[in-house]
Amino acid sequence: MLTLWKVEFMKLKRPLVGWMLVFVLAVHLIADLSKTGSGEWDVFLQAVYMDLWIRPVVFTFLAGYLFVMDYEGRMQSLCFTYPFRRSEWFIAKMLVACALTGAVLVLSGLLDIVVGTLFLAEPLTWPILANQGQTLLFSWCLYLGLLPLGALMGIVTVTALRLAVAAIGVVVLEFPLVALFSGYFSWYPWLSPYLTMHDSGQNEALHVSETGLWVALSIMLLSLMLSWYLYVMKEPSDDGRSFSIRSSVKKVES
Repeated sequence: MLTLWKVEFMKLKRPLVGWMLVFVLAVHLIADLSKTGSGEWDVFLQAVYMDLWIRPVVFTFLAGYLFVMDYEGRMQSLCFTYPFRRSEWFIAKMLVACALTGAVLVLSGLLDIVVGTLFLAEPLTWPILANQGQTLLFSWCLYLGLLPLGALMGIVTVTALRLAVAAIGVVVLEFPLVALFSGYFSWYPWLSPYLTMHDSGQNEALHVSETGLWVALSIMLLSLMLSWYLYVMKEPSDDGRSFSIRSSVKKVES
């Protein structure tokens, strides 16, 4: 399994991934600098816009990109010739996506601490550090739920361009959902991190509901099951870019 992790991490050494991570951290830094006028850590550490738009797009895309790279490079069939099960390849990709998501959140948290220490009037204390650590861990757990959705999108879209359009599109859908379905938009998985992290209970229109979280969680689990089925249970076609329904026939024959 360690070998698979190394292979998947090596796939991320591409300019597109590097520039995307630089973009995320740069936007986070600009957002931090714009909030230094508050002077208080409680206000400064609220990453509202990052959780609403930037992070859902980026984390969804990165999870799907690990699958897209196999298809674009026609490596799907070749990878399955190695002495590893498909399930191991799938798990390795998801674990790498989890680690990369955590790394981005940790780097963002470090930026918060550095900028806040330099520019805020309120001094940094251990309780603030402890609260920041808990927030990062909680947000990481929330964003892990988006990774199966990204994996499914990567398997279905096949190319990086279509994956990028899909990742941006699902976040753009938040606007009409909020406007047209005020009672049901909390079911939307990409809104779950924002609603959970920033629900103050004061704005009923943006209030997170227990039912909405359960529906969003169910969608995430279904996405994990479907992406597992498409990647692990079905065999790739000869060109390595799509799937052919032959796995069930081979199981019957065996």
